Amino acid sequence: MDISIPAVIALAGYVWLVLRANRTFHAIRKERFEHTNAAGVLQFDTYEELRKFESREASNQFWINVAVPGGVIPLAAIFAIIASIAEMSS
Repeated sequence: MDISIPAVIALAGYVWLVLRANRTFHAIRKERFEHTNAAGVLQFDTYEELRKFESREASNQFWINVAVPGGVIPLAAIFAIIASIAEMSS
């Protein structure tokens, strides 16, 4: 039982991270679409707007690369929950 609470918290945090990265990804895609001109070129009014957009895009890409593949954290959380359930049932 002691292991399952942090495992559930880690798994919930992972799900939150994936959902947030997905929502931000679609918001960035919309912004990219809205700032694309007829020639297909990304166009902003100021250089600062461009830098802000590029920063958001790079940050979101980092989190997608970290969160979506998953890795050790969600697997460890799932195994800890299963082990805790098995321990409680025996």
